[in-house]
Amino acid sequence: MKLTPNRFAWIFLTILLAAMGWGGYIAWKVLQHPADTILSLENEIKFGGMLSEQILQQHGEDAVIHDPYADSCMQALHQRLMGALQGSKYQYHLTLLKGNEPNAFAIPGGNVFVYSGLIKFCKSPEEVAAVLAHEMGHVEKRHTVNQIIKQAGVGAILSYLGDGGTSQQLSSELINGFFSREDEAEADDFALLLLEKANIKPVMLGQVFSRMKDEHGDMEGVMNLLSTHPELEQRSAKSSAYVTGANFQEIPIAMDWARLQQMLP
Repeated sequence: MKLTPNRFAWIFLTILLAAMGWGGYIAWKVLQHPADTILSLENEIKFGGMLSEQILQQHGEDAVIHDPYADSCMQALHQRLMGALQGSKYQYHLTLLKGNEPNAFAIPGGNVFVYSGLIKFCKSPEEVAAVLAHEMGHVEKRHTVNQIIKQAGVGAILSYLGDGGTSQQLSSELINGFFSREDEAEADDFALLLLEKANIKPVMLGQVFSRMKDEHGDMEGVMNLLSTHPELEQRSAKSSAYVTGANFQEIPIAMDWARLQQMLP
């Protein structure tokens, strides 16, 4: 077949459009999940450790609750969830902080902060485990670091890593902000599956979120956990409708919940 100038032009245009389409797709993927192509896991974990130090400094020296029984309860929650989490690249660490708001949040690298207000609000350790599983979903899917990159830019993170975080402080709003609907749905799905594997009823996730929305929806520090997305009811319904496998067996997390609640400030 003779390659005429007209035919050559059409072939070139087809290749060019295909290349532009593929390039656009790659750019979209990078923008949606920048950490996957820009920030290594090693640097994410290092970044998370530095952010953890900043958060503790911002809360003050007396913010962390140090108590043998409280520590043992947090360890029990940690062990139950980590025992069900397979193949994770993160080593999670739970820190219990003084604070009236019923809230918890995760930062890049696997550090999860739990306010004493959440312990007092939840009716069982399984409800707290459901919230923690959701936060772990944000870490596993790298939602936390992706959000910071989108808002602050990768340059801010690399600069933060380069100077040890000494010359700048990232705002709490940036560290602990809102997630997209897609991110929330992905974290919910992760949590429901993890709870089933951990022998905890997945319905706990929807129950605690719905009750928190009803009782504390207008409280500062809570909405970052729930998000303001209108489909919260749908998310709770998905939790209620989740069907566990035939071999699922609920196993309570052993601890004196009333004792833990009463001893916290």
